[in-house]
Amino acid sequence: MIPKTPIKAILSDAGDLLFFGGGYTKAFFYDFVKNKSGENGTNLPSQEEIYRSYKKYRNRSFTEKNYSYADACRETLQELGMEQHTEEYLALNKPSDIRTTGQINETLQRIRALGLDFYIASDADKNEADYWRMVDYLGIKGVQGIVSSKDAGFMKPAPEFFDFALRKYDLKKEEAAFLAHDYDELKGAYDYGFPMVLACSYDPTDDLSFIPEDRKVGEFKDVSGLLAKLL
Repeated sequence: MIPKTPIKAILSDAGDLLFFGGGYTKAFFYDFVKNKSGENGTNLPSQEEIYRSYKKYRNRSFTEKNYSYADACRETLQELGMEQHTEEYLALNKPSDIRTTGQINETLQRIRALGLDFYIASDADKNEADYWRMVDYLGIKGVQGIVSSKDAGFMKPAPEFFDFALRKYDLKKEEAAFLAHDYDELKGAYDYGFPMVLACSYDPTDDLSFIPEDRKVGEFKDVSGLLAKLL
């Protein structure tokens, strides 16, 4: 019997898993637009319309080299007739608002003790160098590498993103586990063929029946214990 190729590394989502806050969410944007519409007495588009507009420009900031988060916010607000509020909105998105999840460094240390490398695999408007600066600012230790959609040119769960991540760190698909909370990313990683897909901080209303129950945890601090049982 041919032995299984051992898992060597974890590719992990970061936002809402390793850290929270900062305002970089469509819900945060919607609340801002809603409040400003109320102040100005202007008609508020539907939530669906605002989300669609936000996502269109926000996704560009994740993949286009010279297109920033500020550009995305400005164009979205311009499309909604609220461009004059751009600087005010951007001022609300401060790194100081971001907080790390509980026991993050202890958990990363325990993952390393299992002989696993830990790589952040993130949809982000930051390139790798800027992302490292944020990780250092947050005091996160034990990350061996970062893959950003800004550098990859594709967002998860595109197979091209996963291809880029594996090539970058000289990994075979069979050697990596994927950790995330979002249904689309988890399903995409499963369809891509990662041998181990782990759900953490996931929405319990999502149908994650394709992931065995023993591969689901509520919080990041529980991930190392889960891995210890699976490996």
